[in-house]
Amino acid sequence: MEEKSKFVYDKICEEMRNKFGEEIKALIAYGSYVCAKPTKTSMFDLWCIVKNYKSFYKKFFEHKKFFPSIWPFTEGGQVFLNKVTRLNYYRDEIVIEEDDEAQQKKLKNLKNKRQADSSTKNKFKYHQTKYYYKYAVMSLSDFIYTCKKSKKMLAVKGKFQKPVEIIYCDGDVEEINDAINTAREEAVSLSLNLLKKDFTFDELLRKVVELSYLADFRPESPKKIDEIYQCSFLKLKEIYTPIVEKFTEAKIIGKIDEKRFRNLKFKEGEKEKTEKYLKEVSKFALLLNVKGFFNFGPVDSIAYLYRKIKRWLE
Repeated sequence: MEEKSKFVYDKICEEMRNKFGEEIKALIAYGSYVCAKPTKTSMFDLWCIVKNYKSFYKKFFEHKKFFPSIWPFTEGGQVFLNKVTRLNYYRDEIVIEEDDEAQQKKLKNLKNKRQADSSTKNKFKYHQTKYYYKYAVMSLSDFIYTCKKSKKMLAVKGKFQKPVEIIYCDGDVEEINDAINTAREEAVSLSLNLLKKDFTFDELLRKVVELSYLADFRPESPKKIDEIYQCSFLKLKEIYTPIVEKFTEAKIIGKIDEKRFRNLKFKEGEKEKTEKYLKEVSKFALLLNVKGFFNFGPVDSIAYLYRKIKRWLE
């Protein structure tokens, strides 16, 4: 993650903790600002792991009101949707006061620094920037269930199969890391089914990155998979090398040479079965996307869809 992105995530983390206090168990950064090249329409993405839905939404509705005050756009409605589907997405924004680096550089380069009087310095020292962010609310128990056991929510756990960063945790971080690692091991198993019997480590990593998009139903740039792979190659290698080693020790994968591996459990027809499974879970992903209208609200839903389509066309 770049320093600028980390700075913004830290500010978002600070704001969310101020809003929701002890209700937040962990905040996990993911998406373009963590593992790809963000565009002008990219948002800062987070998972907001909470202790309890009811108490969280009491705090939530102190800060956010939906335009229509009818169910399901009520506190009880949002709690119900979160319990039934295990996650709710929300969109928000933050205004951050930052150093104007270009102006500061200009001031430093002045031959006679006395020319820059105090009023000029004060005028250009800071500027305000608005950043948009999206966060998914999920209880810790639902998060662990999704990563370790859920079969339908592959599009959701697929976000953890790519690089993420835990930017805040109130408790046992190993419990969260263990759940994420389980989801990543599943990604390797599914990817092996989609690859040829003999494959390279690079081919495996590309298939892992592609997996969550195969299990999803949403507009996304066709270039996204290559972007993530290229931008996050070193991090992906760091994440998946120990998993490949574990699969090798378990005699699921065999090493042919320095570059090539063999799927020792390869079976004819597994690719077709896995592709069918991915199509099935993508239907559930579509339902989650439709349900997002009742989380974002009408105005934010239209704005979010517009940004997604615009990015897809870029």
